[in-house]
Amino acid sequence: MFLILFQTAYALEINTYPNILGYTITEASTFTDYVSYAFMFLIAISTVILIVVIILGGIDFILAGGSPGKVSQAKKKIKDGFIGMIIILLSYIILNTINPGMIIENPDLEKCLGGGIIITVDKIGFPTKKICIYDSMSRLDIDGTITNTEWTYKDGDLKEVWVYSDYDFKNPIGVLFQDNESLIDEPIATAAPVPSNTKSIFILKNYPGLYLYDETFWKTQKHPPFYVGLRDFNDLNNVPIDLSHYVGYDNLASSLCFIWDKSYPGMSYRAILFEDTNYSGHCFVAGWKLGPLTTTKISQIGLASSSFDNNSLSSVLTYKVNINNDYGTIIFYNKTNCVSEDPVKDQCELKVNIFEGESVSPWGECPSFEGDIKSAAIKGKGGLVVRATDDYCMYFDIEENKDNNCINLENTRVFYESGCKEEDPDTGECIKPVNIRPKEVMLLLVD
Repeated sequence: MFLILFQTAYALEINTYPNILGYTITEASTFTDYVSYAFMFLIAISTVILIVVIILGGIDFILAGGSPGKVSQAKKKIKDGFIGMIIILLSYIILNTINPGMIIENPDLEKCLGGGIIITVDKIGFPTKKICIYDSMSRLDIDGTITNTEWTYKDGDLKEVWVYSDYDFKNPIGVLFQDNESLIDEPIATAAPVPSNTKSIFILKNYPGLYLYDETFWKTQKHPPFYVGLRDFNDLNNVPIDLSHYVGYDNLASSLCFIWDKSYPGMSYRAILFEDTNYSGHCFVAGWKLGPLTTTKISQIGLASSSFDNNSLSSVLTYKVNINNDYGTIIFYNKTNCVSEDPVKDQCELKVNIFEGESVSPWGECPSFEGDIKSAAIKGKGGLVVRATDDYCMYFDIEENKDNNCINLENTRVFYESGCKEEDPDTGECIKPVNIRPKEVMLLLVD
């Protein structure tokens, strides 16, 4: 009871309407809210009066001086005070039990009308509460038992929802809803109720693009799912992500999922995944032209080299492309500085929209092309990833040198001498160097 007094006194300092047992008056309050608030206010006032009566009875008992009449009056006063307390407590419990209208509603409850999770919380001796959860919450204190979960999201709104037994998305309890269907929507009716021991909740909206998980089979352990964003549907764009800068996801991803935008059937999504940071190292293409890609284990993707396993991903290049558009060309040369003496033998021209999303051999597409790829000219919205003979990949574009669209590959990690296979026994000179050279390329769209 003293807590009620303290709560009321403290609230009077900061609010015109003090918070009494979870009830207050706001601009959005209804008639029922005013009635409930008036009832709680009367309980608080009555409690104060009865406490004063009990205290005064105690004082009278002490000062009775052994007088039977005064002692009897003091005892009666104390007894009446306690009986009044019991009556108030019982009336509160009975009315709160039989009147379903006496519910504390979160002021943000209206926000769940556009999509959210409404949980009903019960606690013995307290009003039922309704709480609206419309976004991820790193700290969720549920004081009571969750008796009902209402999902107001529509089909297609959510990618997934995870709950955790600790604050800050630690110790996952499990996934309440997950949509891994690339082209159709998982019904929201399949969502599970929120557990009462939930301390944080992670809500991920459904956007087209790439989703990464730190466990196989789209599960999480250390971190929530990671979305590599492609939300802007109006303009085609690419999104480079160095995972070492994001919540420790470097070398953590073990499974992935692609979601396509159903409103744009001509739009497709790609990702080139790299083993090292800065878009380098062993790499592979995900989301190729054969259709959307979802895999329970990164190591199962066919284009991955044998050394690219789960927990090896460090950087990602994602992009979306309209397969009907023309994004320019990339011309490969067997001489530095994009020089060509013979257009047939010295260069190979590939159109981005035809070959993007694939691993391409310029010698296969241009049979007359001779020699090694020493430079490349980008004409349009293209970029390229070069895979060398040792399967090491590097990403190139013209972002840092927009005035010159030529990229020289010599003396880079994909074009150099890595050692010597055989030396001259007499002179000690290398007669068979180990030459690392470009082996194939992957074209991609760059805004």
